[in-house]
Amino acid sequence: MGADLSPFATWRLMDAPSKLAVDGMNILVGQLRFSKWGWRVAATNTLYKILGLLELGALPVFVYDGKPHRKAKEWSRGELESALSVVVEGLRLMGLPCVQAPGEGEAQAAYMAATGAVDAVYTRDYDAFLFGSPLVVREAVGEAFEGCTLRCILEATGLNLWQLIDAAVLSGTDFNTGVKGVGMRRAVKLVRELGSLEAALDFLGVKEREKFLEARMVFVEPDVADVKVFFSAPQTVKLRKFLSEHLSEAHAENFVRRLLASRLRQARLVEE
Repeated sequence: MGADLSPFATWRLMDAPSKLAVDGMNILVGQLRFSKWGWRVAATNTLYKILGLLELGALPVFVYDGKPHRKAKEWSRGELESALSVVVEGLRLMGLPCVQAPGEGEAQAAYMAATGAVDAVYTRDYDAFLFGSPLVVREAVGEAFEGCTLRCILEATGLNLWQLIDAAVLSGTDFNTGVKGVGMRRAVKLVRELGSLEAALDFLGVKEREKFLEARMVFVEPDVADVKVFFSAPQTVKLRKFLSEHLSEAHAENFVRRLLASRLRQARLVEE
């Protein structure tokens, strides 16, 4: 889940963002972790998840890591790569864009939101804010989205983005182990009062700081790229055949039917 920014986040119901950068590995890794039936089921469950976002009114852009995912060691790399290949091919046939990031997919998704290529990032990981995403959304109870803005978190902490990164690194992120006994609330207080990561480490008597500084640079200088995303019409015949290799024919047919209904509904909204 990355840095724990939940004490400072306020989530509000909102309409579906038009274009939504999906933190693809966050979904797929979650499916692999909780699936009892292996990578094939994890892959098809991920496709159903993306279909669900379409049905809620968003146009998802699946963004995934350009290097082995940092949590891939929980499974064989082959399982993750096999599941990812099924997801990417399925999305291509659905007419939805996939973006392979140069580095961390979450950083790329946040960059796309910050530069206006998409409207928001869909993830459960708060690190998207540290990578600079202005808006992060997730599903709310029922057929709706809820969103939280970076501005909201900065106002709640009294920090700027660079100080927020420092506080997160101080308490610990997916890329480093934080100072023992320093949670996010205390880290925010220390950085707000002392001004920086270095000053906080000095105050806490931490001498080995290389890993902290390296973790900070992951967020300050992420490996990202400018991309353009394009949506296309679903290739229904090929998609139905492809899905039938992983689902029953009835489930494959129902999937395609739901996809076409959601894309048609979105096209009508655009025309209006």
